[in-house]
Amino acid sequence: MPDYYYHSANGSTAPWAIHRNYFTALVIENGVTSIGQYAFYNCSGFTGSLTIPEGVTGIGNYAFSDCSDFTGSLTIPEGITGIGQSAFNGCRGFTGSLTIPEGVTSIGNTAFQNCSGFTEIINHETTPQTIETNVFNAINKTVVTLRVPAASVVAYQIADVWKDFVNIVAIGEDNGCETIIASGEAGENITWTLCEDGTLTISGEGDMPDYSSTYFGDTNFTTAPWNSHQSLINNVVIENGVTSIGIDAFVFCSDLSSVTISNSVITIGASAFGHCRSLTSVSLGNSITNIGIHAFTSCDLRSVTIPASVISIGHKAFTYNYNLPSIEVDEGNDLYTSVDGVLFSKDKSTLVQYPAGKQDAGYIIPESVTTLMEGSFESCNTLVSVTIPNTVISIESHVFVNCTGLIEVINYATTPQPINTSVFDNVNIGAVTLRVPAGSEDTYHAAEVWKDFGVITSDQTAQYLYIMFNSKGGTPVDAQPLTKGEKAIYPWNDPNRFGYTFGGWFIEDECENGYDFDTAVTSNITLYAKWTELPPKTCQDPIRIVRIKVLVEIPVVDG
Repeated sequence: MPDYYYHSANGSTAPWAIHRNYFTALVIENGVTSIGQYAFYNCSGFTGSLTIPEGVTGIGNYAFSDCSDFTGSLTIPEGITGIGQSAFNGCRGFTGSLTIPEGVTSIGNTAFQNCSGFTEIINHETTPQTIETNVFNAINKTVVTLRVPAASVVAYQIADVWKDFVNIVAIGEDNGCETIIASGEAGENITWTLCEDGTLTISGEGDMPDYSSTYFGDTNFTTAPWNSHQSLINNVVIENGVTSIGIDAFVFCSDLSSVTISNSVITIGASAFGHCRSLTSVSLGNSITNIGIHAFTSCDLRSVTIPASVISIGHKAFTYNYNLPSIEVDEGNDLYTSVDGVLFSKDKSTLVQYPAGKQDAGYIIPESVTTLMEGSFESCNTLVSVTIPNTVISIESHVFVNCTGLIEVINYATTPQPINTSVFDNVNIGAVTLRVPAGSEDTYHAAEVWKDFGVITSDQTAQYLYIMFNSKGGTPVDAQPLTKGEKAIYPWNDPNRFGYTFGGWFIEDECENGYDFDTAVTSNITLYAKWTELPPKTCQDPIRIVRIKVLVEIPVVDG
C-alpha cells in the first residue's frame, strides 16, 4: 500500500478518504504487505475489532490515527518490524491487551498516545525498544500491566519510558493477571482464571466441557465453574490451544461486553454466549467450523462476519440482536453467503437468518429459496410485510416468532405449506392480511394456522404504502402503513443512539434534505435519521463496509 498524506478536507489523500464518513468496519485481506502512512487517518466510524493480517511488515505514520471507535484487543502480527509515528494515536476505543511481537524494533513517537482503554501491554521483544516519552502518553502506567519475556524483566525495569510502568511482569506470570479473583479447572487440561479487571481467560489444550443452565425465576444458574462470578465478567479470552467452547459456557453473563476467540477454536457450542446482553463485539477465529444453535441469541452484537472455515450454523444463532443490521460472510466460505445482509446457504436455497436489526419494513424472499430455516425471521419486529415465493416448500418452526409489526403476508404458493402453530407465535395473525394466488382462498381457509389470518384475499395488490424509518444505528422506529394520499405522522418518540444527537428525518442517506411530514404519500418511502456525534460529526451510514484487498483494491459494499 503506498503512503498518503494529510488532507485538510478528507483527512488523507488516500483514494477512499473522501468516503470516510460512511465507513463502519474495516477488513484488511491477506496479501497486503504494508499499511501506508495516513491510510485511514481519522476514519472514526470504524467499529468492532481491528485485525491486521499476517504478511504485513510495516505500519506507516498516522495509519490509524484517530480511529477512535475500534474495540477489543489489538495484536500486531509477527513480521512487522516498525510501527510509525502516531500510528494508533487516539484509538481510545481499544480495550484489553496490546500485543507487540518479537521483531518490532522501532515504535514511533506518540504511536499509542491516548489509547487509554488498554489494560495490559504484552511486548515479546527481548531487548527494550528505544522509544520517546510520548509513545504511551495518556496511558495510565500505574494501572496498565507491562508483560515482557521473563529474561528481560530487569532490562525493561531500567529502560527509559518502559521503566515508568509500575507493574512489569513476565509473560505468563499469574496467567495474565496482577490480581486473581478466582481460578480453577474446567475439565481435562483446561483451566480458567478471572482477573480483577473482569477478564476471564480460558487456557489449556483440547475441548472445553459442555455445561447446562437452569432458570429460577429471575435467577439464572449454569454449571460452568465460573457461574458464581458471572456479574464480574466483562471480557472473555479463549487462548490458543482450546479447541471448543462448551454448551452454555457463558450464558447469562450479562455484563460481558467483548470476546476474543483464538484460531485454535473449532466449535462454539449451543447457547455458549446466549443472553450476554452487553456483548457488542466478538472476534471469531479463522478455524471455527461449527456455530451452535442459539450461540449468540439475545446479545447486543453490532456486526458479525462468518469466517470462511464455518460449515455449520445452528438455527437462531443470532436472534434477538436488535442492533445487528447485517450478517456478513467471508467470500471464501463454500457453504454460506450473505445477500443484502441476510444469511443464506451458498446456493441461496435456505434462508438461515434475517438479522433483527435490519430496518427494512418489507422483505421479498428470493425465488431461489425453498426452505425457511427454523427461527429465520424470529424477533424481526420492524418487518411490516413479507413476501413468500411459490418456490418455498418448507417453513420450519418459529420462523416468524415475535414479528409483531407484521401487517401482511403475501404467499405465492398455490398449495399452503404445512406449518405448525409455532411459526407465528406471539403474532396476532387475526389482525394480519394474508394475500394468496387467485383460486387458492378456500384452500388457505381450510389449512391449519393459515386459516387463522384475519383476512385471506387473492388481491395481490398491497393495501398499504409504507413509510419506513432507517434509524442508522439508533433504536428502531416502527414503519407506518398508509393509504395513498395520506400524510405520515412524525414518530412520537425520536430514536436514541449513544454518543450522538438526533437531527431529524431526511429523504436520502446523505442527510441533506429533510422530509416534510405535511406531504401526501404516493409511494413507499424510506427516511433516514441524521446523527451528530458528540463532539459534532456528520451523519454516518452504519452498514457500509470497506474491504482492503491485495493491491489495495477498495470496493465499498452496501450491507
